[in-house]
Amino acid sequence: MSTIPLPMLTPGRSAKVCSINGSCCICRRLSDMGLGNNAEVEVLEGGGGSLIVKVNGSRYALGRGMANKIMVRADV
Repeated sequence: MSTIPLPMLTPGRSAKVCSINGSCCICRRLSDMGLGNNAEVEVLEGGGGSLIVKVNGSRYALGRGMANKIMVRADV
């Protein structure tokens, strides 16, 4: 199974978080949002400079730089 950066996921599709390639501060911040390993995330909108994602019933806007650090497996 291959992993892709979160912004490559087509809007409307869900995936599982496999890893986060960032500092401990970024990992902690994303984990506080529910974006830890094995979390299911859905991309709602991918246009513009940010990504709108849905995690555990909540919506978040992620900048492309931060979103690119999130590696997902799209076979959910």
